[in-house]
Amino acid sequence: MKRILLAMSFAGAFALPAFAQDAMSADTMTCADFMAMDEAGQMEAMTAMEMAAGEASGTAMTEDEAMAAGEEMMPGTMTACEGNPEMMAMEAMESGMTE
Repeated sequence: MKRILLAMSFAGAFALPAFAQDAMSADTMTCADFMAMDEAGQMEAMTAMEMAAGEASGTAMTEDEAMAAGEEMMPGTMTACEGNPEMMAMEAMESGMTE
């Protein structure tokens, strides 16, 4: 029984980094990462980027406000990302605001 518990503990410990990879940070996401996501993933990323931008500027948003802003800014962000896979997605979002 102890061996089984020990084996399960090791399996769980080795699996945790894989789960961490799924949660991408708004600060480190490139346009290539953003464009590889499905529509739901892109919307979650836009919401996360909006919330991060709000926190950075000192004007924190609710998740609903960030989601609404992300929906408005999605087309501009996608346009800025096209052909620029190395660009940071946050920069693409900000450049999409000025178009």
